[in-house]
Amino acid sequence: MSSITPSGESVLKKLGIDTIAVKAMKRGIKRSSSRAVINWLTKYKPHPDASNLEKVKGLMEVFYHLCEINSFKQASEILFTILKTPTKEQLHNQLYTWGYYQIPLTLYRKIIYKIDSKIDAIILNNSGNAYLIMGDFTKAINNYQQSLNIAQHIGDLSLESQSLGNIGNFYKGTGNSSKALEYYQNSLRVAEKITDNQLIAGCLRSIGEAYFDLINYQQASSYLERSLKIAQEIHDDQEECQSLAGLGKIYLLQENAEQAINYYQKSLSIARKISSRHSEESALASLGSAYFLLGNNIQSVQYLEESLTIAKDISYPRGQENNLEILGAIYHRQGDYEQAMAYYQESLKIARQFQDLFWESRVLRSIAMINAIAEKYDSAIQYYEQSKEIAQQIEDYPGEEAALAYLGTLYNDLEQPLNAIECFQQSLAISEKLEDLPAQGEYLEDLGEAYYTLEDYDTALDYFQKSLIIREKIEDYQGQGEVLLNLGLTYETLQDYQARNYYEQSLAIAKKLQDPLMEFNALSSLGDFYSILDISSKAIKCYQQCLEITEKPKNSEEFANTEISSNYSEIISEFQEKIAGLERESQSNDKVLDLIPIVPDSKSILEKIGINSTQIKSIKPRSKRSQYRAVVNWLTKYETNADASSLDKVKGLLEVFFHLCEAEDWKRSKIILSIQLNTPNLEELLVQLGSWGYYSQQINCCSNLLDRLDTNTTSICLNTIGNAYNALSNFSSSLECYNRDLKITKNNNDRQSEGITWNNIGNIYLFVNDYPKAIECCQTALSLAKETNDRQNQSNTLGTLGNIYDSLGDYNKALECHKQALNISREIYDIKGEGKALCGLGCTYRNLCNYPEAIKHHKQHLEIVTIIEDIEEEANAWGNLGNVYDDLGDYHQAIYHHQRQLEIAREISSPWLEGNALANLGLAHFSLGNYKQVIQYQNQALKIAREIKDREGEGNRLGNLGLAYFSMGEYSTAIEYHSLHLKIAREIGSRRDEANALGNIGNTYYFMEEYEKALDYAKQHLLISQQLGDRRGETTAFNNLGNAYEALGNVHKAIELYRKSIEIAREIGYLTGEGEALCNLGTTISQSKQYLEAIEHLEASLAITQKTGDRYVEAITLYNLAEVYLKLKDKNNARKFAEQAWQTANELEMPDVGDYPELIDKLETNE
Repeated sequence: MSSITPSGESVLKKLGIDTIAVKAMKRGIKRSSSRAVINWLTKYKPHPDASNLEKVKGLMEVFYHLCEINSFKQASEILFTILKTPTKEQLHNQLYTWGYYQIPLTLYRKIIYKIDSKIDAIILNNSGNAYLIMGDFTKAINNYQQSLNIAQHIGDLSLESQSLGNIGNFYKGTGNSSKALEYYQNSLRVAEKITDNQLIAGCLRSIGEAYFDLINYQQASSYLERSLKIAQEIHDDQEECQSLAGLGKIYLLQENAEQAINYYQKSLSIARKISSRHSEESALASLGSAYFLLGNNIQSVQYLEESLTIAKDISYPRGQENNLEILGAIYHRQGDYEQAMAYYQESLKIARQFQDLFWESRVLRSIAMINAIAEKYDSAIQYYEQSKEIAQQIEDYPGEEAALAYLGTLYNDLEQPLNAIECFQQSLAISEKLEDLPAQGEYLEDLGEAYYTLEDYDTALDYFQKSLIIREKIEDYQGQGEVLLNLGLTYETLQDYQARNYYEQSLAIAKKLQDPLMEFNALSSLGDFYSILDISSKAIKCYQQCLEITEKPKNSEEFANTEISSNYSEIISEFQEKIAGLERESQSNDKVLDLIPIVPDSKSILEKIGINSTQIKSIKPRSKRSQYRAVVNWLTKYETNADASSLDKVKGLLEVFFHLCEAEDWKRSKIILSIQLNTPNLEELLVQLGSWGYYSQQINCCSNLLDRLDTNTTSICLNTIGNAYNALSNFSSSLECYNRDLKITKNNNDRQSEGITWNNIGNIYLFVNDYPKAIECCQTALSLAKETNDRQNQSNTLGTLGNIYDSLGDYNKALECHKQALNISREIYDIKGEGKALCGLGCTYRNLCNYPEAIKHHKQHLEIVTIIEDIEEEANAWGNLGNVYDDLGDYHQAIYHHQRQLEIAREISSPWLEGNALANLGLAHFSLGNYKQVIQYQNQALKIAREIKDREGEGNRLGNLGLAYFSMGEYSTAIEYHSLHLKIAREIGSRRDEANALGNIGNTYYFMEEYEKALDYAKQHLLISQQLGDRRGETTAFNNLGNAYEALGNVHKAIELYRKSIEIAREIGYLTGEGEALCNLGTTISQSKQYLEAIEHLEASLAITQKTGDRYVEAITLYNLAEVYLKLKDKNNARKFAEQAWQTANELEMPDVGDYPELIDKLETNE
């Protein structure tokens, strides 16, 4: 017999067949079959050049003869005979390796259900493997499920683990990696029960590969490393080889090519060491794929050809198919379509020869692509349809999805958008079924492009936005950059200024990725946008940058085969013409504007107030004349340098104003305050002082003019002073001014102005947390606005009402008000009011934890204020976006946005905005656990608040400092700061701030283990929150009360309060509060040994905290979950959550971080 089979004598001995005994048998079927067995084992000699099937023909004939005499147990021994092949596999498995998938199935049918359940389960598992390879997914899953049922019935845990793993392979093969992961994890649990390290290593590797498919490379790497470690410990070379290959794939996709190739080379070395030709073939193919992705075609071809040779040697058709297809792809990429087609056709021939429908469908798609390139569109469509039909037949969902997607793209290129939409919709449905987020993002963008072609722009925008959300979620920056360009193009087509924002975001991503092609497209689009708006200087700048990029393609691989590279000279010419045309049409004013002083020239101001030197000489008395001379001197002689503060730059005008007041020239004084400055907002002096945050100067100016001119001027002054006092948190003085103004407007029967003042008063009651009065005032304002048809004040008042309901936690009413405000602003073309309404909506969506909507509205607000150059509101918009990213746990994005807020605040010299930005930066660093930086930023913000007498800001900064010291475990210092916050809150009458300070003090006493004090402060916090109708405050207070009662031993009361907190949080959609209360409830319930209910609450808390980005509570929840699982003696889950808890706590530098590794040590000890 051939050398790949054991000797005939050894097989006969294993079967227990004695040749002498056979001769003594009576004539009959048993004797003749037994003699045939002996003859096939001892006399069959295949030709040296015989096929692999001929080489094992003797064993298979023996199998059939044994089955004829019902010797099924002996027949099974033949199937399980180990061959002397390079892979040293059992006969039935070797047939798979050679690609003879149908033959083992025929053999299995002879003996299944005729020996014992264990063999049945093994056969069903192997049959499932064959069907899976052949793409018959229905039969595969049925066989795996039957095997699992038998394994569980007979209590064979090893077989159960293998069956679960195979079901996982089924779901992985059909593209449902999430489901696969679930089965792999179950398989691992069973393997761990029997401490089968070989099985455990395989399970860990499978889990790692599933995470890889789910684009969770960190988890994938972690599990593959664990698999590799076990394989090395138990000297399982085959498993080590596969784990190394899996790790190589991760490093390759993370663009660490050197490390990837290193792992593939190690895998290859082991394969050769153990003479595993199959693994050697796989490793060589992986190296070929790696070099292909790196663009090194020569090395790639070398490895693939070597892999192909081995695949042929071991008769491994799937390996041949794979290598041939990649070789085709290499020539495809090089533009040698004839050679590519030859390789694809050869791969297709093998697939059809072995009835490998899965691979046939795959190769047909590659052949279709070649036909599409050759403009043989009918043939391309035909091949794609064939691929789709085969994929549907074998239930290959990823294959069907791919064929439909390629068809959709082709129809799009052929300008058949309706056909394209039909295909993309089907692809999208499959990708949703498979939970394939990257594919969903791609198909949503494809659908957007198709609807754009149909000029259905609203639908296109909807699809683009959905695509963007998914790509942001999975951190697909390349995809984000592409879809942002499409969003920009669509908004530009709609003549919507949001286009610029999307182009700039795409540009930022392109620079981050160092993607010159995307950067070129973004700059070109921006240039066109600015050109349409006649902003020539910016358009020219963009086009010049495009030209700089086009100079690089000659030495840059990124531009290989791109339109830019192939049309190099034409593009240069096009952009040079664009630049020249713009320069002819309009010279850039940007540099000139930079040189224009803030204050208009003295001559124009003197003309405006009607003062000249001749006139001054005749003024009497002399004291008055000296005031006018001072006016002229300040206007003509006062100069500042470029680095002067904004206040210094307008000092001359302010001095003129006060000199005119001294001269009792009130009309001219008023004119000075109305001088329009050359700031980006082009605001009048008095208004600009407020924009900069110089509220004391505003108050001083207006106080001088009060009651000096007509009642209209007095009304303006009272409103300005009221607004300034409001900004400075001096609410009583603010209210006094508004009430005085209210009397004037009523006396004058000025119903429109009266409505505006009522809205201002409503704002004051909002700030002092008197919500019923605030609503009453706003309702009066709204009624007057409707009566006088003052649409702008209707919008403003609805915005105030939205803010009130937002503060009350009635977010649905808040949304309703802000949406009405937005509609009115758009109807009356009040773009500034539109921006405010969008800001209000963004804030409410943030409170609802609907972060995509919050970001969307804040970005729209930012776009509007940038276009109208409202610098102050631009800073606020950046800050609001930073707050949302902070909530999302994207702290680096939060810091970036707050830095932009700070830059603008300093650019316009607005101390109030600067303080706000510094405080926000501090809070972002707080979330990162950088408490020293928190303290640094909050102290800077505190200093500014005190300088501008912003009492509310001062209190809030003190409270933030208290939180920082609390997080550092310095509880006494935290109490000091929170107490100062409480003192200020009571002095300025801010009951909400008072409640917050009380809550923080109580929470700190809780951690100081002074539970009675904690209880007292929590009760005060609750009382004020209930008086204010502050539902969010109630949620927090009930939670803190629960903590105190739990610590005092009143567990039932604590549970009752936690449930109350959760109930309110859910009513108002306050996810952060719900997550915290659920954590506390689960932890408290676990004390009563109700572990399953505790886990339910803790897992619900974990889901919420991960959504809201509350990492502090997330760390605590993970820790508590670990403790509960430890009590349940579920060490795997305990370890998993303990490690995650320690990592999070360590990153946040939590004061009790030492408890976390102690828990892990405890786990190790218990093992």
